[in-house]
Amino acid sequence: MRNTIFAVSWTITIGAFACSVGLFDSASAEPVVFRFDAEQSGVPIPPPEGSLAAEAGTLPRISGKFGFESNAPLAAQAELPGRVAFGDYNTGFLFLDSMDIGRVPGNIHVQVTDGATNVNDPRLTIVDEVTLSTRAISTVTPIDAVTLRLRYLDAEQLQGVELPHALDSDDIEKVSLTFSTRIDGMSNRAKGETATGDLLGLVHFEVTVIERIE
Repeated sequence: MRNTIFAVSWTITIGAFACSVGLFDSASAEPVVFRFDAEQSGVPIPPPEGSLAAEAGTLPRISGKFGFESNAPLAAQAELPGRVAFGDYNTGFLFLDSMDIGRVPGNIHVQVTDGATNVNDPRLTIVDEVTLSTRAISTVTPIDAVTLRLRYLDAEQLQGVELPHALDSDDIEKVSLTFSTRIDGMSNRAKGETATGDLLGLVHFEVTVIERIE
């Protein structure tokens, strides 16, 4: 049974999660923008002092905006037959009201995952997702990252890797915001070495309210 309650409204939010959906002209170049509220749901790995994740760990609640350009060019595309296809877009944005994430390296990229149902073993089903995340690599000093993930109920909702122009509350299972601090590892195939990075800090927030504002 789902514990999350959805309401579709421009002005009223009901229950643990509310999503506002409006009409949108897919031919328009205007950005798709959503406002959100989130509550801290856990600190699995206490982040190092001075990191953005450590700052996030002191906040019980957080709010902000996220979105993407509706006509963002496809930066990369790949497909594993019968399993999953994803679209990678080079335009995305995430702003927090109480934190400055401008010091987080890397631009916000949007990845749309069109998952696949595994009929032989449903536990291996890849669900549909939309992820906004910073991208940068550091193998020497700790690096911060921010990820906002919209997880759909199953692998039959998106039916493609195009950027969604609206969020259907009946299709969304969970929306989360994650702050992490890490050192990346690099592999060397010639020497038979695999990447062995370290996750130094992790803070989770669960989004409780989403409202379409543009």
